[in-house]
Amino acid sequence: MGKISTYAIDGTPSLNDKVIGTDVNDNNITKNYTISDILSLGATNGLQEVLDIGNTSTTPFTITTDTSFCDITNLVVSNSLRITGNLRDSINALNDGTKVLGSTGAGLPLWVSPSAIALSPQLVIQTSSPNGQDPAGLDTPLQVSFGTGTGTVSDPVMTSTGGDITFNEVGTYFVNATGSVSRIGSSGGVAVFLFRALLDGVQFGSVGSVLLDTPGLISPEILTFPLVITSPGTVLTFEILRDSSGVNFGGLYPTLTSSSWGNAPSTTLTIWKIV
Repeated sequence: MGKISTYAIDGTPSLNDKVIGTDVNDNNITKNYTISDILSLGATNGLQEVLDIGNTSTTPFTITTDTSFCDITNLVVSNSLRITGNLRDSINALNDGTKVLGSTGAGLPLWVSPSAIALSPQLVIQTSSPNGQDPAGLDTPLQVSFGTGTGTVSDPVMTSTGGDITFNEVGTYFVNATGSVSRIGSSGGVAVFLFRALLDGVQFGSVGSVLLDTPGLISPEILTFPLVITSPGTVLTFEILRDSSGVNFGGLYPTLTSSSWGNAPSTTLTIWKIV
C-alpha cells in the first residue's frame, strides 16, 4: 500500500464515500467508514444545541416562520431592535393607529388607548419655612428658603436649607411654591416686591411683582407649573427682591396665630413627580 498522500483527490465526495480508520472497540482492526456515519456523530438535534454552545451573534440575522407571526420568549435586546413587519400584542391584536403599547396587569404587552392610561403622580417633596425672609436692602436678591433640607441623593428631589431644590431623577414634575408676601414697617410710599424662578441659575418664565403700600397686609403668591427635567442634578431656585423704584419694605413672613391649627408658614413647597 502506497503513501496516502500519493493517492488522487476526489473533488466530489459523497456521503456514501468511505474512509479508512481503526475500530478501537474491536481489537484496533482496520475498517471502512462512510462519510455520512462520521458526520452523524457530531450532528446537533436543533437550534437549542447550537445556542448552548454560544448564544451571541455578532452579525444580523433574520427569523422567519411559515405563519404570519413568530412567538419569542425572553428576548433580550441590548442595542437597536428593528421590526419590519406587524407588531402584535399579547392577544394577537394589531394597532389601529390610535393606541399606544401598554400592558396588562400581568405585565403582558397590550395595545391601549392613551386616554385609558391613568397617571399616578408621586408626591416627592412637601416642606415649608416658619421663618421670616427679608432682603438685605434695595436691589439685593435673596434666595428663598423652604425650611430645613429634606431628601437625599437617592430621592427624586431634595432641598437644602439655603433653598436649592435639586432634581436627582429625570422626568416630568409639577411644582407648587407659595410665599406669604407682606410689608412690615412704617407707612409711606409704595414697596415694589419682585420674585422669580431660576433653573441652574438662569431665570425662566416671567418676573412676578407685588406693590405693597400698606403695612400688615398679606398677599399669598403662588407659582404653579410643570417642569421637565432632562439632566440629573438640575437645580431649581426662587429669588425675591425689593426694587429701588419703591421703598425698602417687604418680605416673606409667617402669620402667627393662637388657634389650634398652628402658624401659617412664610413659604411652602410641594412637588409631585408625574412620570
